[in-house]
Amino acid sequence: MRDQPCSEEISFQFPKTNSEPVLTVGCEKILALSPPLEGDFLRPDYAFLKLATPVRGRLPVPVSTEGIGDLTRLTIYKIDPTPLGSEPGAGMEGIVKKVECKAVQGSIMNPYYQSQTSPLVMLSPCPIIKGNSGSGLIADDGTLRGFVSSYGELLVPEKLKKKLKEQVEKFESASGTNMSCVPWPVGDGSLPKSEACRVQTDEKTRQKLVDTLLKTEIQKSLDEINLKVNKQFKSFELAGSQLFFWQVVKAELASEERDAGVMARAQVRPMCLLPAINSILPYKTKLKDKAVLMPMKVSDYLIRERFDVYLRYQALVEEKVHNFKAKLIPRDLLREKNIEIALLFDDGNIETEDKYKLNLCYARDREKPL
Repeated sequence: MRDQPCSEEISFQFPKTNSEPVLTVGCEKILALSPPLEGDFLRPDYAFLKLATPVRGRLPVPVSTEGIGDLTRLTIYKIDPTPLGSEPGAGMEGIVKKVECKAVQGSIMNPYYQSQTSPLVMLSPCPIIKGNSGSGLIADDGTLRGFVSSYGELLVPEKLKKKLKEQVEKFESASGTNMSCVPWPVGDGSLPKSEACRVQTDEKTRQKLVDTLLKTEIQKSLDEINLKVNKQFKSFELAGSQLFFWQVVKAELASEERDAGVMARAQVRPMCLLPAINSILPYKTKLKDKAVLMPMKVSDYLIRERFDVYLRYQALVEEKVHNFKAKLIPRDLLREKNIEIALLFDDGNIETEDKYKLNLCYARDREKPL
């Protein structure tokens, strides 16, 4: 509670330096305290205490509210509680250790990240244990950017836990409070103006933010596929000898593809035939009744999901180029509808045949969006 005295419960010990002896200072009162976590470890966790007497001869760590960017290296000087002996009631001592951790922003562990001034930071790999809470997060420039608030709380959404079981079990993490969102106990004590500091940390909000992260990555993949497909369509057009007007269709996935993390497969396939009847009528007597094979090339696009070592979601696009032959009877091109076409694929040891009945293209067909 704010302004509550703390002299009986807390004291501070400053270690010996080259110029200063060991110093113990009492605690006068609590200046500011964050609300109780109540099981929610992904919330800012802080307390400001006033010393009973001023400390001279020791420089304070400079504080920065600049925030913490993705993969920022942070140094932590922590105190690990260690038993003094094996005897019951032997007491504890604190062992000071130095570790280096990386800030991991935008993972499913911490979906609250909007900018480097977001209130929470996930640290990984980071060997934090019980008793390290409150340790400072020191940036390479020597400024205090935040402090440790909890160790290894793996708040992975339920629907992903089974899928990520092996990765989660190996994930060494901790969470920290960002100084950019901590209200100072001096002056007016107002919160910073950054909207990122006002994010809610309840389960419903967290799940919504995780879903947004996934959807954003998937949309990036869809946009990438759209660019690749349009580039392929343009190459068909520039070739000047294209036979079909193409479209993108969503293919059914085999069970082994789903097991391998494939989320979707987009295929480039023909929608209609481009030749106009008027342009081929002069060659009517030369058109054959025997099927011909025309070598061509198209691509399939796979979206494969994965989580990197920091449990950040990725939706990766893979392109698979198919060499195939289009099989058709030239005389059938005199018809306008139900023209039989077969695409003969030969992918190594697997041969497949896709059969179509296509119509001639009209302007309205070619105006359809991809």
